[in-house]
Amino acid sequence: MNQTSGTKPRIEWLDIAKGGSIVCVAVFHSTLYMKANGFDPKLAAALNELLTPIRMPMFFTISGILGAGVLKREWRSLFARQIWTFAYLFALWSLIRWFYFRNVQDNVIVKTEGDTLSELATMWIMPESGLWFIWALAIFFVIGRLFANARLLAIGISLTLAAMTWAGVIQPGNFVHRNVLVYLPFFLCGLYFGKPIVSRLAERPVVIGIAAAIAFVLLKLGLMPLLGGGLDYAAAAILLSVSGLMLGCTVAIGLGQLWPRYNPIAYIGRNTLPIYVTHVLLISALSAFLARSLPHNAGFAHAGVLFLIAISLSVPLMLRAGADKMQAWWIYQAPKMAVQPQARRVGS
Repeated sequence: MNQTSGTKPRIEWLDIAKGGSIVCVAVFHSTLYMKANGFDPKLAAALNELLTPIRMPMFFTISGILGAGVLKREWRSLFARQIWTFAYLFALWSLIRWFYFRNVQDNVIVKTEGDTLSELATMWIMPESGLWFIWALAIFFVIGRLFANARLLAIGISLTLAAMTWAGVIQPGNFVHRNVLVYLPFFLCGLYFGKPIVSRLAERPVVIGIAAAIAFVLLKLGLMPLLGGGLDYAAAAILLSVSGLMLGCTVAIGLGQLWPRYNPIAYIGRNTLPIYVTHVLLISALSAFLARSLPHNAGFAHAGVLFLIAISLSVPLMLRAGADKMQAWWIYQAPKMAVQPQARRVGS
């Protein structure tokens, strides 16, 4: 446990786990854009396939654990802080992305991004960009606060909806809507039961990690390929993500113990926002440049992926530091909204 500049102790491995999730996202997008630009990074693609059940379940679970304080806040405080921040950043960076992909280069993954002005309106209902996680977090926090007094009911409903989505019973036309249904139970479990989850994982990380690794391998390589769909596939998919989440968290605990001070992954975990909102623009531009400059063989494909990962993790942090020095903090941080204190009741 590390002490931050405030009074509350910070659990280092939670930052490492969250940082690991953003590293996985950088691997995913770097591979995706390199492939879209004509390269074939097969090893990176195989790694992405392995990390898919871990990447976003871990991000949303850790986000729920770290955001559990909202359960004690009034609604006005929730909207003035979390929801306002999410709405502001989603609007600002959606506009930046729209302008970039309209005027600078085409998005080779989401080819329609930047095509029409109407996107800036429809994104609030049917987002299509990589900024979807901000939109989802705003919804998750509202749902989490709304069901604060009916936690098991909320988790039960969310698990049912996730299973029906995995089974194909519910088939959203928008991939973000699908992701919201699939990942909501992970966020709610972290939000509602973060303390016991953290405590149990910290007590027996080796045993839990080994069991999770065995379950992950058996499900991923053994059972899942045999299931074509339906509720049995949905149950296996959810269990796969749970085992991947437990495995990722125990690995984070191990990294925290092996590298207890100045852990770079923990630093990334404490500064995920600038990476999330900026990295796709960097990857898109640089992958197109590499496609024009390098031979399209396997060696350059994998070297290019590593280069993009390094740039997409480091440059956004430099841009954030530069923005703060230039008093352009508003690029990565929402202006504070005043919260009016609740009026006292007569006779109180």
